[in-house]
Amino acid sequence: MYQKRYIRRLLTFARAAARKDLCGACRAGFRKAHLEYANLAVARGELILGGALADPPDGAILLFRGDSPAVADNFAREDPYTKNGVVKSWQVREWTTVVGENASVAVDPATL
Repeated sequence: MYQKRYIRRLLTFARAAARKDLCGACRAGFRKAHLEYANLAVARGELILGGALADPPDGAILLFRGDSPAVADNFAREDPYTKNGVVKSWQVREWTTVVGENASVAVDPATL
């Protein structure tokens, strides 16, 4: 059985996060703590990739590996960005990957 991968998509950073000139300012004071927290999740093997969306910088996508969405939800609840109001909401979705070296459910087109 494969481990499911979950994506946490941060829908909004803060009230004015859609404005490019304010996005950096709203998160700058918490960025170091956020990145340290994220790196701990990487070390535990939970967070695979993560980063902010660009143009406009109004969210982020983080890819988690786990047996349930709780890994991503717990990360979101305890993230310094969330605790300090930079992240206002998030959504966790299961992502079934079918191509690539680490696909959760590899599909060989020759078998279709």
